[in-house]
Amino acid sequence: MNQNAPDEPVHLYSVAASRELDHLTVAHTERSSYGLMCAAGKAAFALVQQLWPATRQLLVITGKGNNGGDGYVLARLAAVSGIKVNLVSSCPVTELNGAAEQAYVDMALPVICQPKLLPLDGVDLLVDGLLGTGLRGSVRPMQAQWIKAINQSAIPTLSLDVPSGLCADTGQVMGCAVKSQATISFITRKQGLYTAQARNYCGTLYFNDLSVPGSIYRQVPANAVLLQKQLASTWLPHRARSGHKGCYGHVLVVAGNTGMVGAAVMASLAAARSGAGRVSLLTRPQHVVVMNQAALEVMAYGYTLGSNCTQQLQQLLSRVNCVVIGPGLGRDQWAHELLQLALSSDLPLVVDADGLNLMACKSSVLNSHSILTPHPAEAGRLLGCDTAAIEANRYQAASQLQQRYGSTILLKGAGTLVVGVDQLPRVIGAGNPGMASAGMGDILAGVVGSLLAQGLAPFDAACCAALVHARAADILVQQYGERGLLATDLLPEIRHQVNQ
Repeated sequence: MNQNAPDEPVHLYSVAASRELDHLTVAHTERSSYGLMCAAGKAAFALVQQLWPATRQLLVITGKGNNGGDGYVLARLAAVSGIKVNLVSSCPVTELNGAAEQAYVDMALPVICQPKLLPLDGVDLLVDGLLGTGLRGSVRPMQAQWIKAINQSAIPTLSLDVPSGLCADTGQVMGCAVKSQATISFITRKQGLYTAQARNYCGTLYFNDLSVPGSIYRQVPANAVLLQKQLASTWLPHRARSGHKGCYGHVLVVAGNTGMVGAAVMASLAAARSGAGRVSLLTRPQHVVVMNQAALEVMAYGYTLGSNCTQQLQQLLSRVNCVVIGPGLGRDQWAHELLQLALSSDLPLVVDADGLNLMACKSSVLNSHSILTPHPAEAGRLLGCDTAAIEANRYQAASQLQQRYGSTILLKGAGTLVVGVDQLPRVIGAGNPGMASAGMGDILAGVVGSLLAQGLAPFDAACCAALVHARAADILVQQYGERGLLATDLLPEIRHQVNQ
């Protein structure tokens, strides 16, 4: 399978862009649609041999699209190699497109058309070529019945290009979808396979460009970039030997309303551990002693409503490089006043958690060098919709947030997205379900603020922080498993990641 070097961008494409690349390849090279189909089927069969070498009986399920034709090519190669092949199609041969029909004719194997029940007995491996990237609307009843049977069978499944029933643009399940152990995409990596519900359905993702020349790719802009192999040094330069704490930024964390000091402590520690020269915390007065006990290196200040504290805060704001506001902030008058003071400072802001919830309640103006870090529910409040609407099209939601607030958006969740002005969206290709625990967002906010204070541009700070945070969690999960991962467990590994 094709692999990219760590310093090479991994481009993701929409369905429309993928079709354009396919069209250009046929129009401007000596490759035909059928030739590309044969190459795809050959690549998929090579993956079968690599992942499931003991396969003796194969079931290939096809539809009328190109991925069905890919399945016919794979079936022919499998039969030639001595594997017993059963074939099921959702449509008559007369409905196949030209290349798929040619693949069917060349295969010369019997096909069961539209059976009520799939012939699953004795099958070692199932190849899913039922529905491709052209799916629009919900899966039809017969196909839905087959997908349900596939998922209940526990037979290992390889999906061609995209798991059937999954929207290749958004990662949304269109009623139901095949849960695959592996998915192999051809010519392009489809953007929807790396975010939202797709993470539950694709299994391990593989890619083969079918030897499409670079000159063809240069004619069609990518829609997003996947970040997975990049090191922090991609964004963070080596430190000068003469450097001092004033060179690496001063972060002010504004957080920790009554009963929520933990969020303030975690965000502050994360900012310090990811390299900020200085970290200050503004919190409820009773929480100052807690911060002093948690980390002597963080300067903690108490804030109460009143003109004296407001004046002191303004002096503090004049000495810092950025503000992280929101973790455990609450939504009372104390929190509201602090947010308004931060917004009026014109400093780079990282707005998280209750900072976002307060912004959703009242129209707020942000500067272009700020970063919003919502999870889907917070994003829904900011856009005036529910969480389901955000998850239905995360790319669109992040773009709408960026346009509305004029800031960099870090939309958290499975397949975190970073969207900025005049930038291709970045998709974080790291992270795991172990991160579904309290405080993870507070840690991430602190890291984002630290990198912002160290001089990174907002978009770069968001990208680097999100990847460092997710990779730190992946390292820990590899060692200890997903259950029981605490947010503070990430701090030592975050330090390691920013020094790679």
